[in-house]
Amino acid sequence: MSEDFSPSEVTFMPPAPEKGAAAYSAGTEFDGFRLEEKIGRGGLGEVWKARDLDGNRDVAIKFVPRDIQCFETEMERVRETFQTIHALQHSNICPVYVLRRHPELGSYLVMKFLEGVSLEFLLRRQLKLPLERVTEILRPVAQALDYAHRQQVVHRDVKPANIMLDFARNADGSLNFEILEDVQLIDFGLASEFRRSVARVSQIRMSTSGTRPYMSPEQFRGRLQNAFSDQYSLAVVAYELLAGHLPFETDDEQILRECVLNEAPEPVPGLEAAANEALLKGLAKERELRFPTCEAFVQALSGKPQTANGTQTVGSQTVNGTQTVGSQTVNGTQTVGSQTMNGTQTVGSQTMNGTQTVGSQTVNGNRMPEMDGRNSEARRWEAQQRRHSEEIEVLKYPQQPEWKKKDKKEKKKGKSVLWDTVEDVLDDPMSQKVGRKLWEILRHILWNMKR
Repeated sequence: MSEDFSPSEVTFMPPAPEKGAAAYSAGTEFDGFRLEEKIGRGGLGEVWKARDLDGNRDVAIKFVPRDIQCFETEMERVRETFQTIHALQHSNICPVYVLRRHPELGSYLVMKFLEGVSLEFLLRRQLKLPLERVTEILRPVAQALDYAHRQQVVHRDVKPANIMLDFARNADGSLNFEILEDVQLIDFGLASEFRRSVARVSQIRMSTSGTRPYMSPEQFRGRLQNAFSDQYSLAVVAYELLAGHLPFETDDEQILRECVLNEAPEPVPGLEAAANEALLKGLAKERELRFPTCEAFVQALSGKPQTANGTQTVGSQTVNGTQTVGSQTVNGTQTVGSQTMNGTQTVGSQTMNGTQTVGSQTVNGNRMPEMDGRNSEARRWEAQQRRHSEEIEVLKYPQQPEWKKKDKKEKKKGKSVLWDTVEDVLDDPMSQKVGRKLWEILRHILWNMKR
């Protein structure tokens, strides 16, 4: 059988095989395949190593669970999932060739047969791995996930059992676990679709969106999954590889749910602070607090430069075309290094939303001096800014220890109530942007009045 299988080859011949249908066994030949060895079994069907007699190659055959084969609506969902996965073409995503149906053996999927072992097997053998090996394994997984996310496809079940590793061989044919040759991501959405179908057509209670220890907070909340959900699961895998155990270890589903939703994982002992910070960011409870991509997470975990949208950032992060050099944290967390935001560069250390700013800052093209309280240089800078504004005293200083309070008597000298209100808005650090817009409008009105 040739490798250029296509969705057009998919056929459905309901109803499903009856209970007395032939069982799968080694040596069984059908549709140009010969079953050779069972390599996986569970509630979601059996997986066999088989020989493609026409193509003269080994393949993997996954049989669709019999519970859903007699429901045409469920098989239609499986077909749609197959077509989506079949379209994915990435070197680190295991290809799924064809979905077919045999009148006796039922529906089955033909996939590439992967040599090697699962990451789950390696984890049982070595318990935990060094950071360099973890990033070596997870980087191609992250690249595969990012590719799928760009195609609007979510894996939904990232875990060690779905990551296959191929190693170099020793002279005796055994695996050399020191030399990693290939990494493949398998079960792209198929297991999740099978689970959902089985749950719909049977009384079996089971997770329908992933494997619980690796599920994201939004999955536990019943929200729509997206790329950030896969990133969370990838971060759980990274944590498990580095720490030798899961972030939350409990067999109780309710306790696990409570921990995933509300508890912060403990930092991994012995791991560098930057790696721990990246790890915990990937495990953030809210999606918007995680990394923009899975590869960005792995890069931060490794401490190596990140490349985003074709732009390389050395020791920094590039977001929406804006480069942050050093370490950046927003919304109340300190930013160390040099930051450029909307064309404005902040040099030194900056903290946003109510936290002190240390170092120098450039605002609207004017460089602000370093501040130590209210020194003379800072006051001279403010005086210069006041001279630049013709009608009103505008203090364009985003963060100050204390804001200058105007004396009420000064406000009464030729200034209206509206004018005082404008000044109050402009003086409020939380209203700077609105205040500046309002000031521009007001200055335009005054200019027209003078004319």
